[in-house]
Amino acid sequence: MKTTLIARYACTSMLLFAGLSVFGQAVSESKPPKESRPPETSESLTGFVQTENDGIRYSGNTGFKLYDDDNYNRYMFTNNGVLVNWGKDNLNTFNIGVNGDGDMEFMTGGTSYGTSETKVIFKDNGNVGIGTLDPVWPLHLGSISTISNSTSGAMGIGSADGSHLNFDGNEINAWNGEAAGTLYFNYWSGGDVRIGKSGNGTDLTVYNYTQMGESAPLVKEVLFTGTTDNVSSINFPHNLNADKIVSISAIILGEYGLYIPPNANLSAQYQYSIYANPNNIYITNLGASVQGRAYKVLIKYTK
Repeated sequence: MKTTLIARYACTSMLLFAGLSVFGQAVSESKPPKESRPPETSESLTGFVQTENDGIRYSGNTGFKLYDDDNYNRYMFTNNGVLVNWGKDNLNTFNIGVNGDGDMEFMTGGTSYGTSETKVIFKDNGNVGIGTLDPVWPLHLGSISTISNSTSGAMGIGSADGSHLNFDGNEINAWNGEAAGTLYFNYWSGGDVRIGKSGNGTDLTVYNYTQMGESAPLVKEVLFTGTTDNVSSINFPHNLNADKIVSISAIILGEYGLYIPPNANLSAQYQYSIYANPNNIYITNLGASVQGRAYKVLIKYTK
């Protein structure tokens, strides 16, 4: 194997590419005067460090190129500061460079230099975009993938085989492998957790049981609405395990805009009672002024 060292410049550097190490040993604090350096032509610098068909080659039109033993371009430093890597069959594997706006781009794919697609961009203002060329935030993920299982979504944090989170445009999910995990907010800090803003509709929806404190029971609530009809007693099914019911609250909208609870301290015409059996809710002893009126019944029950 023949090895030729054509030129050595006054710099300290080391390049490592595909197992090829190229060292430049400092010989002075600055470059030698131009007249003492070899002419900067493709002929004089071809084979700057070369072993047979391997090594670094300089071309005046494109820049430095690194070749491997299959004699095709593997790395190229272009004259405008772009690092290009070609895979086999001249497939462009990646480009790294700075665009005209001063943004650093990482590009992959394509079949020739200039046809790659930018996947990551470091903007001149400090923002980083992944999947977007115009990051609005310091870190901006442009993916629109949604969550459908433990390994889907736009982004994940943690181990896919253990505890992890995945995110999309409006969801955060906690997982333990492929099973459901526990999502904690301010567990150690003890700070407040605020959800939504007043006047924006439903601020929090819980589909399972809630626990208001470590010693409190797990509970759910269900709301029944209707009218009392012009009769003294009505009933309707609650479809619950009656042994789990812990409270029953009721309001009837009476005359003059009065919201009347059961057994209110009012005259007999506004009186009524409410109770449950294993199957139904009963509203009874309805006075004349609470018959044919709208009602709401809220039942709280445990798990």
